[in-house]
Amino acid sequence: MPDRHGKYSYFDTPDGQDAHKKAWYLCKNLGKLGFLTGTLDALNITKAQTKMGVLLVYGKHMGLLVGAGLAFTAATTISLDLRKKDDEVNHAMGAVAVSSLFAAYTASPFVMASLIGITVPLAYLNKTAFMDGVSPWHDFKRVPKTEYPITYYNFELDKREDTIKKRYDEKNEEYFKKLNLDSRV
Repeated sequence: MPDRHGKYSYFDTPDGQDAHKKAWYLCKNLGKLGFLTGTLDALNITKAQTKMGVLLVYGKHMGLLVGAGLAFTAATTISLDLRKKDDEVNHAMGAVAVSSLFAAYTASPFVMASLIGITVPLAYLNKTAFMDGVSPWHDFKRVPKTEYPITYYNFELDKREDTIKKRYDEKNEEYFKKLNLDSRV
């Protein structure tokens, strides 16, 4: 199932298949996020004065996030290959790998414990939501959709009600004509 723009999305194929596409998808999007955070860091926090300083700031942010994407993809694929199950635990293992990467970057075991406590449940819930069909990747397809589009001011709904009422009145008129009765009684 392609995403809204017709391009590859992470959940287009099951875990364990097309690992290179999954890695490219995550690294591309996390690289964009790294570019954004690197720009904010270079302009507002470190206020780098030289080109080399700016490049180092960008490398720090983009390299860490792209590495996190690669670690997540590799850990989920390896977990699937070892366990032979496509379930939430694979994504939890990927979250542990990403948390370990950030802990090594900060050299703090407290960061690792905190990130594992945060990212493992989030990754588990993300995969659970995907498998249950209640995620943005599915466009919420398992959530019941209304038959008619309802806009903010319900213009569509009002039009629909008018046409239904009109059809109902027309059918009643026909019915009463068949019975030779006045429909206004």
